[in-house]
Amino acid sequence: MPRPTALLLMFGYSEANDVRRLVQDARLAASEDLLSRLRDLGWERVVFCSNRPDILSAPGIEVQRLADDGHRFHFGRELQSLVHRCGLEEHAVLYVGGGLPLLSQQTVGEMLAFLAGCPRGAITNNLHSCDFIGWTPGSAALEIAPPETDNDLAWQLRRTGMEVAELPRSAETIFDIDTPTDLLLLTLAQDLGSRLSQVVARLPESRLQPQAMMSVLRSFEHSTLLYGRIAHHAWAYFQQKVACQTRLISEERGMRASGRLARGEVRSLLGFIAEQAGIPATFSLLTQLANALILDTRVLMAHRRQWPSVEDRFHSDLGLAEAIEDDWLRRTTRAALDCGAPVLLGGHCLVSGGLYLLGDAVGPKEFPF
Repeated sequence: MPRPTALLLMFGYSEANDVRRLVQDARLAASEDLLSRLRDLGWERVVFCSNRPDILSAPGIEVQRLADDGHRFHFGRELQSLVHRCGLEEHAVLYVGGGLPLLSQQTVGEMLAFLAGCPRGAITNNLHSCDFIGWTPGSAALEIAPPETDNDLAWQLRRTGMEVAELPRSAETIFDIDTPTDLLLLTLAQDLGSRLSQVVARLPESRLQPQAMMSVLRSFEHSTLLYGRIAHHAWAYFQQKVACQTRLISEERGMRASGRLARGEVRSLLGFIAEQAGIPATFSLLTQLANALILDTRVLMAHRRQWPSVEDRFHSDLGLAEAIEDDWLRRTTRAALDCGAPVLLGGHCLVSGGLYLLGDAVGPKEFPF
């Protein structure tokens, strides 16, 4: 007999009332839209754990709402506690992090079919840094060293000897919402959920817009420079979809997981150039190499070893230079705005799921004849 199925959502809520609130609201809206899409898959249990379990809107869906333990949040220990508290040891469990705007009912249905076909196994979007994962039996989560974040859950399950399959990579399976840039990119997506569409409509005006670089991506006569923690599969997909030439500077992949960020060991080629030439001259150089720039600025921040605040990072992503307190980041953002080429600034999703989404949005290409 197939195991009963449980959908597990976990969400940390902050009372912040600034640009961080926009991203938080988007992640919550994406979770509500996803729950609505998945409602017909016949879940025996739907569990929502949060420091504010009342915030999830789920009309017509029976949700077990649980408050977290109230201590400093540790993902792995909270997950193991939930498996015990909710009696999920014999269930097939699907854990979903917040902010997955494109995940479909069909893909989740295929994940459940995979789990039904194996007595012990898991399936995820990314073995090394998962955003969502299904596994069976639920008790397997009690056998692992509890990871600090959900990104390490798939790898920890594999370390117990469990077979962990990966879904094909696409915008649907690897795009998540972590920064305002991710919301800007979602203006290019089709069929967004109704709740998330309302949040995206609240985005402030920004000179850093993905639509501005579409003509570059569609033109065989132009080029785009990609910079940051770029995996080969994301670059290959992007290069296949766009018409333009691409230049690639990929560095410091895994800087968080490896501990290099925490230890202050991140070193960036582009960061060294900016130190020697200055920020405006660096952007001038980049625009001599390409007609559009897609930059994972978190690598540059890590190289500098002075991490700006969340508010400053998010204001930079939106091109709101005057709202940035950190002098270096304010000057960097202004240089991006003034470089004369379309630019996108962001975090890891920009150069992972964002490249898939940009590639999908290119559409007809502009031939030079």
